[in-house]
Amino acid sequence: MEQEFTGKIKCIYIDPPYNTGTAFEHYDDGVEHSLWLSLMRDRMDVAKRLLSDEGSVWVSLDDNESHYFKVMMDEVFGRESFIATVIWQEAVHCQEFSRHFSDMHDYVIVYAKDAAKWQRNLLPRSVELDAT
Repeated sequence: MEQEFTGKIKCIYIDPPYNTGTAFEHYDDGVEHSLWLSLMRDRMDVAKRLLSDEGSVWVSLDDNESHYFKVMMDEVFGRESFIATVIWQEAVHCQEFSRHFSDMHDYVIVYAKDAAKWQRNLLPRSVELDAT
């Protein structure tokens, strides 16, 4: 894949296992923290090589690893390449699983290969959205 796509990808989105300690049918979501971070670093090294100069990588995570992931991404991409942490509500109504505060949200951590060349591609709003 790298031979054909190095420097050509404009956007990468990944939704990796959140490392919650849960066992699912097709994968184990509970590896040791340092192993999870090492696996993610390997993938982010490849992602950086695949990205075009205007490209960005978007990674969905929750509280389990998001802050550690951000520090690792600062090392891989450089702190100057950090674009934003987007917070999104995962459910309108969800059960309270957190011990202390609501955990109804997850994060999308965004890095650009070169923040000076990256541009947001805004989609036009529909008449229906403007009416709400």
